[in-house]
Amino acid sequence: MMWQCHLSAQDYRYYPVDGYSLLKRFPLHPLTGPRCPVQTVGQWLESIGLPQYENHLMANGFDNVQFMGSNVMEDQDLLEIGILNSGHRQRILQAIQLLPKMRPIGHDGYHPTSVAEWLDSIELGDYTKAFLINGYTSMDLLKKIWEVELINVLKINLIGHRKRILASLGDRLHDDPPQKPPRSITLR
Repeated sequence: MMWQCHLSAQDYRYYPVDGYSLLKRFPLHPLTGPRCPVQTVGQWLESIGLPQYENHLMANGFDNVQFMGSNVMEDQDLLEIGILNSGHRQRILQAIQLLPKMRPIGHDGYHPTSVAEWLDSIELGDYTKAFLINGYTSMDLLKKIWEVELINVLKINLIGHRKRILASLGDRLHDDPPQKPPRSITLR
């Protein structure tokens, strides 16, 4: 059985299932919009004929189908996590096009009031303490965060989680990315 999500009305989805169709109303999620039926990464991979990659995706933070839309995962990510077969990567990327894109905060009027609320909304609440301890205490500060900070300051090692965080923050206006200060070289 393969679930496919297609928007047929404002917050309704059309589901062809084994030759029959279902039309159901699902609650809106603030960052992904209308939710598809809950499906595990393993079930999703099984539906596209590539169940052998479940451990690759899960071990690298691509652990929730609701947050794997085309604005989160790219071909380079699949290569980085060890999916070397280009045909398989293309099949995964094509299937990702059918998943809802992650909507950035502020879209559809969703404005989380705290870092904890925002992280909970993208199902990464386990990182709340790390964000707060490292001084990311407001949504204004988060809008200026770079991937290098997610890796080096917050120690978020899972690429899928970093990509989910950045996609949920959307396009942010920055100066240049943070740089290490230049080393002073002393010649003797």
